[in-house]
Amino acid sequence: MSLTFSALLKSGEQTLLPVSGTDAAFEAAELLLFAADMDRTKLLLRKNEEADDGLVAAYRDLLSRRTAGEPLQYILGVWEFCGFSYAVGSGVLIPRPETEELTILAAEQIKKRGVKTVYDLCAGSGCIGITLARLCPGVRVFCIEKYPAALSFLRRNIPKELRDRVFPVEADVLLSPPDGLPAPECIVSNPPYIESAVVPTLSREVQKEPHSALDGGADGLTFYRVILKNWVPLLPTGGLAAFECGEKQTAALSALFAGAGTCDVRRDLYGKDRFILLLKS
Repeated sequence: MSLTFSALLKSGEQTLLPVSGTDAAFEAAELLLFAADMDRTKLLLRKNEEADDGLVAAYRDLLSRRTAGEPLQYILGVWEFCGFSYAVGSGVLIPRPETEELTILAAEQIKKRGVKTVYDLCAGSGCIGITLARLCPGVRVFCIEKYPAALSFLRRNIPKELRDRVFPVEADVLLSPPDGLPAPECIVSNPPYIESAVVPTLSREVQKEPHSALDGGADGLTFYRVILKNWVPLLPTGGLAAFECGEKQTAALSALFAGAGTCDVRRDLYGKDRFILLLKS
């Protein structure tokens, strides 16, 4: 039986309801656009046309992958972050809206303070560091990442015009900083900050993301302690560090960083404590 694009889209939405809930319509449309290689305008113009059997089969395959728990972003292979598209897939953390807020906050501070050299620690796909280079002309960003899969996406995401300002660095943030890098004036990081015991309870979709990008140790603060010990000392007096964290972690982190300088807690769009700004003394 032939299906119009409109009927196919409705069928996809119903299929995704059990796994995607209120996002089912959005995800069904995104997958159909991907399968058909068309934009929303073209889909609207063709909504009453019949979809060919090959497209129907391809779309149902994508729906099956999604209902099996594969994240939408991994299926599409790209995701938007601060208005730019970044390649994502298995082995790299999916960019999230809160991290967009961290990046915008950091960009504002970088411009205000005339920062020229930035470290993006636990860089993953590079969405933070590359976006900072895009938003802050003249700034050099060193994206520190340990894992080969994430590094592969990071390198792929650096556009040609930024290859003289964005530098992927293979290194473990939990170890001493690598030699040969210029000292940072700003450190930005969205490190793993979920408590180890909580990671296995996360949604099926999140479980598909690398646990190494989620697990922040017993109390979720392992990376912050090491960053304070090994990386913050690289900053000059008046240097800036900006971090994303869990909404219940800001008090502990403010206490942790108190000896290094002045801490400022910032809230996210939903009014939750989410970011720490450290001005080194």
